[in-house]
Amino acid sequence: MKEGTYAVYNGKVYEAELWSELNKKGIIMLISNDDTDLNKGFVQYKTYGIIKKVRKDELTNAYYIQNFAKVQGIKVKVIGVEGDDISITSNDYNIFRKLNMKQFEPYVYIKLVKKKDIEEEFEEKKAIWGFSG
Repeated sequence: MKEGTYAVYNGKVYEAELWSELNKKGIIMLISNDDTDLNKGFVQYKTYGIIKKVRKDELTNAYYIQNFAKVQGIKVKVIGVEGDDISITSNDYNIFRKLNMKQFEPYVYIKLVKKKDIEEEFEEKKAIWGFSG
C-alpha cells in the first residue's frame, strides 16, 4: 500500500516532503531507500535515511496518493492492511451507519474488514505543488 507525497526527479519516483524552513526557498526533500542514490548527490541523513534537497523546478511531477476501497458499493478510505484485514475509515455519518462502523473520535469512524469483503481496492493520485498530473 503506497500512500503519501511523491515526486519524480530524473525519471525516478521518490517520497517527497516540503519542510517549512526549506519551503521558503522552494526546496523539496526527496527521500530514498536506494543506496545507489548516494552516487547521485543524495546523502545519508540520520532521521530520514537517504535524502536530497532539490528545487521544485528540478522535478517533472509531484502528487499525493491516497488508498480507497469499495465496501457494499461505498467508497471508503483505507488506512491500513494487515494480513487478511483492511482498516477503513470515513467521516460520513451515513456511511458509519450503513457499514456498522465504530466511532474512533468525533466525526471519525473506523472498521476492520476482511479482504474477501472488499469489492475493489484503488488509489487516487492528486497533483500537487503546481503540477498537472
